[in-house]
Amino acid sequence: QLKFLATTDSLSNLYNRAEFMNLAQKEFVLARKNNEELSLLIMDLDNFKNINDTFGHAAGDEIIREMGSIIKASFRKTDISGRIGGEEFAVVLKHSSLEEANMVAEKVREIVAGRKVVYRKQEISFTVSIGVASLRDNINDIKDIGDILKMADDALYKAKAKGRNCVVTLD
Repeated sequence: QLKFLATTDSLSNLYNRAEFMNLAQKEFVLARKNNEELSLLIMDLDNFKNINDTFGHAAGDEIIREMGSIIKASFRKTDISGRIGGEEFAVVLKHSSLEEANMVAEKVREIVAGRKVVYRKQEISFTVSIGVASLRDNINDIKDIGDILKMADDALYKAKAKGRNCVVTLD
């Protein structure tokens, strides 16, 4: 019970940043050692500040909860998912190529775009931008999970620049 509280984000019910990074690094080391594929997604809720400003923080919290549910339902039990920032989520996909991770990311983006949260009788739509990166890409440049996270974050930045509600793969 105490470990659950210490490692879990209470809103999204996903791992918190510290636990996510800890588990993701362990997976990175294993994938590297066994020469296996490993991909990482970073998802950022689009215009989240706008949602908070328009509907209030409690509505924003509902969207974080909903996003947590979508992530739990969309990924395999063996994948590692966490809330790594205010409206930012990350998932490590074990044994997944960049192409496979990209397909899953697109599926999640579509699910999110089709979902609405009802808060105080108001329907709130929301979208997500997703950055995807993989261990297989520039294998020698990648020293730890932080490097892949940075690559996925760069891809996420490009997704935001493209107009949001899209998936960008770092090639």
